[in-house]
Amino acid sequence: MTEKRGVLAGQQTHTDCIVAEVDCLGSRDVVLVGLGYAGIPVGEAAERCFRRCGR
Repeated sequence: MTEKRGVLAGQQTHTDCIVAEVDCLGSRDVVLVGLGYAGIPVGEAAERCFRRCGR
């Protein structure tokens, strides 16, 4: 994952990083898991990836 020094990391930043990492994998068979706060950006990333893959 790319380092983002000096950037305020919020929910959107976390979601964007997860989506970018999934894109780098180039796979449509990905399982995302998030506990606590991580469940929020993971859920948003899953929704964005789901729509992109057309499943």
